[in-house]
Amino acid sequence: MNSEIIQNFLSQSHTIFYANLFTISCQLIAILISLFLLKKEKLVALFFTYSCAALSLFIVNEAFLTPQKKGYIFLEESTNIVFALIEYILFFIYFQQLLFSNIAKRIMKFFLVLLAISVFAYFLYCTQKSPPDNVILKFSDFIISSELIFLAGLCLVYYFELFHKKIIAGLRTSPSFWIVTGLFIYSVLIAPFFLITEEMNEVSKKFYYIAFAVHLISFGFVFLAISKALLMKKSLTS
Repeated sequence: MNSEIIQNFLSQSHTIFYANLFTISCQLIAILISLFLLKKEKLVALFFTYSCAALSLFIVNEAFLTPQKKGYIFLEESTNIVFALIEYILFFIYFQQLLFSNIAKRIMKFFLVLLAISVFAYFLYCTQKSPPDNVILKFSDFIISSELIFLAGLCLVYYFELFHKKIIAGLRTSPSFWIVTGLFIYSVLIAPFFLITEEMNEVSKKFYYIAFAVHLISFGFVFLAISKALLMKKSLTS
């Protein structure tokens, strides 16, 4: 059983040019750093939870789920959607403390409710109707891409507030700038991937795997940015 899991993991790693190993390494770095710095401030626990959730997603999807497994698409997309919800909740907490705009904070709350309803509707629809795989993929990709686009929008609000208040000196020593920039690059690069993932897969498998590798690498940089921010002596919202 263990050898089968390892073989499956290595097989999937090869198809995506071992980009997953880079991402997992970045996640482990973030986990270790945040674990040692948990007493620094409460928000460290937030990113520790995020890193652990992301690593768990990788372990479940890449080691335990195989295309031969019954209901593979539903199981894989369900883990992705649950992670998207966790991801948004954690960054929701962070941006609630980071942003000044009350309007943005209200919209964030509205989107949280909308996202939660969408996730509930996904599970209700898939368990009651048993739709074909392509429908599951479209439903899942829409939810995930919407979450990423909204997170990118929150990053833009952060940048607007930053430059509107002319707080541009010493950005390289700003933990929040590193975290938000890592998230922004990831969200902007990957949201289109989820919107056209099925079409890419149909047109060219190789192109799909290259795009998926880029997705993983950009995801890894989020954790490197988080690690960089954690190691700074300033508050994570500064």
